Amino acid sequence: MKITLTPRQLQELEIIVTDSAKLTLSHTPPDRAGAESAINYLYRRVGLNPPKKIVWGGSPFAIAISDISRAIGISDAEALRVALDLQSRDFMVTRAAWKSAEIISEQIEGEVFGRSAFTPLKSLRGAAALKLWQTIDDFWALRDRFLPAVDGKRELLFKRAISRLSSPAISCYLDDAVCTPYESGMYSFYSYLCGVAGAQELKELMDVFLQLAGCAGWVVPYENLCLVSDKPVRMECNPTGELHSLSGSALEFPDGFSVHAVDGIVVPDYVVTQPQKITTRMIDHERNAAMRRILIKRYQGNFYDDCGAALAAEDRLGRLYRKRRLFDTDFTFVRVLNSTREPDGSYKEYVLRVPPEVTTPTEAIAWTFGMTPEEYLKTQKMT
Repeated sequence: MKITLTPRQLQELEIIVTDSAKLTLSHTPPDRAGAESAINYLYRRVGLNPPKKIVWGGSPFAIAISDISRAIGISDAEALRVALDLQSRDFMVTRAAWKSAEIISEQIEGEVFGRSAFTPLKSLRGAAALKLWQTIDDFWALRDRFLPAVDGKRELLFKRAISRLSSPAISCYLDDAVCTPYESGMYSFYSYLCGVAGAQELKELMDVFLQLAGCAGWVVPYENLCLVSDKPVRMECNPTGELHSLSGSALEFPDGFSVHAVDGIVVPDYVVTQPQKITTRMIDHERNAAMRRILIKRYQGNFYDDCGAALAAEDRLGRLYRKRRLFDTDFTFVRVLNSTREPDGSYKEYVLRVPPEVTTPTEAIAWTFGMTPEEYLKTQKMT
């Protein structure tokens, strides 16, 4: 017979997961002794001897560089120094990683490090999910309810951000991470349910994963070597949990590796720190639509005035402007005057972005109200 959680247990679970998920935004220094103790425990749990060496890096970027440097025969310090000093670090990492892709896969996964401990460690977490599914009624419904905290959505966003800034090669290393600081909500979720289900051995295991998530950053295990990154020293997010900061780096690690991001989109540093460098030409030549929207938002001036849009149509309700673009549909907007007079006797002008398909100001204004031109004109007659 399966167990059904009581209302009180549901309330307790929500509090525990929420509090634990706050570790995601924690800037506390790494607890290396606590992390290494948890790592050694997990290795023994899957039948392996503790790793002969635990290598710490200042960031996920650093531990990826550590792997690459070992594969191509240069020192960690030299690879990291060169990568962090280059203006275009993404080019350096991509070139080094992809040029030596076969060497990396053969040497790291085979001769150099032996078989990866990732699969058996991952299977331990899978065993917890299987046990809970068999024991807790509506387990998957509970999982869905706590999905943002349980499934590490923020961890996925951060990993993508780091991958975009450095190279696709970095992401492949982070895919092998067995534990990250962004999964604390998941481990507390499993730990609580294991306690309810009476699975004390699995609960102890989840608590060790939770300890590791709170003590360190990404953990990438091999048979004889474990790579561990420090936790970030700065992490800023918008209300939806995406990396976001308009005052500096959104994600920063002790070794200087940092990510600037606006609403989850990784941007060049100057977009945040020196937005005055953004020009209309730069915006015109940006191929990525999401990046282009951010550049327009950060532009220091009136983009509608400066973009070079031409008057396309005019009627009694306003003026329609259109700008041809290289990599996207036309940039189209309408200028209208507020029908209500301001205290000083003037009429305030509004600029509204509209679809490129519209051909008249009336059609553009009607679209903003979800109406056809005919329907909108009828409302004007009634007023």
